[in-house]
Amino acid sequence: MMAVDPIDPGENAIDNAIDNAIENPIDHAIVSLGWDSIWAAAFAPHAAAGPGRQPGRVLEAHRDNWIIGTQAGDRDARVSGRVRHEAAHPADLPAVGDWVAADIGVAEAETGAGGAAGAGAGAGAKTGAGTR
Repeated sequence: MMAVDPIDPGENAIDNAIDNAIENPIDHAIVSLGWDSIWAAAFAPHAAAGPGRQPGRVLEAHRDNWIIGTQAGDRDARVSGRVRHEAAHPADLPAVGDWVAADIGVAEAETGAGGAAGAGAGAGAKTGAGTR
């Protein structure tokens, strides 16, 4: 399982998206999930957190696990302890349609391994912005 963290476009999202689109072309494998240059700009700080981070869209939400769509395909995920601890109620956790920053682990990220997350993979927090 992997950890997920929120992705929040925040203020100046369009300006940041334009700059980011020039520097980092959109990965076309996740465009079908709704990924665009605005989400890419919002994801930039999460990507800077380490090579094992990648964006994912929540496809299914269950009590203790989620299924997210990523550039490597659908994956099992769980919310990080920090996110779960900070959540005041279930609405603060990822919901279907939210974008999340998934921590797939360095070894898996470097090899580009897909499929179900392996040992050491975890998910962080919910996209604060939800769906568009």
